[in-house]
Amino acid sequence: MEPNKKVIFTTDKEYRSEIIKSLLEEKGITVDIINKLDSMYKIGSIEIYVDEKDYDAAIAVVKESNF
Repeated sequence: MEPNKKVIFTTDKEYRSEIIKSLLEEKGITVDIINKLDSMYKIGSIEIYVDEKDYDAAIAVVKESNF
């Protein structure tokens, strides 16, 4: 992961990460997703990262989504 990336959202539900990703991309924010879920037991997390410069805008989008 690039050093100028910050995590803005963590979930254990793939559909939530896809919704957040879509909302962020609609606002022109580039997203990186790291899926740390175990494929068999579905434990772990999915993390969404954005550039530091987009952090405040991305947090606002996540808060508006009520996730």
